[in-house]
Amino acid sequence: MVYVIWLLFFIGLGISGFFLRRRMHANHLERQILAVRLATDLSRQIKVIPANLLSWPMRDGLAIVLESTAALVAGSPLGSLTDSLQKDARQLRASRSTAAVTLLPANIRRLFENLDRQLARAGELRLIGTREYALAHTAIVLAMELAGVDILVQEAQVAAVLKEKERSEQLKAQALAHCARLPAKTAEEVRRRVQATLAA
Repeated sequence: MVYVIWLLFFIGLGISGFFLRRRMHANHLERQILAVRLATDLSRQIKVIPANLLSWPMRDGLAIVLESTAALVAGSPLGSLTDSLQKDARQLRASRSTAAVTLLPANIRRLFENLDRQLARAGELRLIGTREYALAHTAIVLAMELAGVDILVQEAQVAAVLKEKERSEQLKAQALAHCARLPAKTAEEVRRRVQATLAA
């Protein structure tokens, strides 16, 4: 009787282990699929954004996500995507720019907002570390703040063309005030650029 009980116990343990392994495999496959969808979407978006608008923390964060996804799916049924993901990551790193920050065209702001959401999702999927995500997120927020300045500058230029001097001056003042939300060194650089652009 005791042997039967032990036999049933080990059979039950084996069955539980079998289903646990199947569940773990299914979860791993689901993570791979989600990661590939995210990475391929990021690759498409990166090709739309002008390279000079991607600062190095953004490039680094995006490259890490692509490399992590390539490593995750290597040797799996999705492994055929490994080479293209690694190639996109290499291109991102190779084209890294050391140029000073530039104003972000307003029509690209939405893309950066989406990039930020997707990088956050990559963090949930453990495709990017906390520090690397924080650096990329900070760079994206900075870029979007610059977009806010750029929108005001564009509106001020339009007002100037329409001979609406008072409105143009108000928008210029708002653009300069918006610079206070930027890091000190960047703020000073952007203020000079705003002054030069609207003085022309």
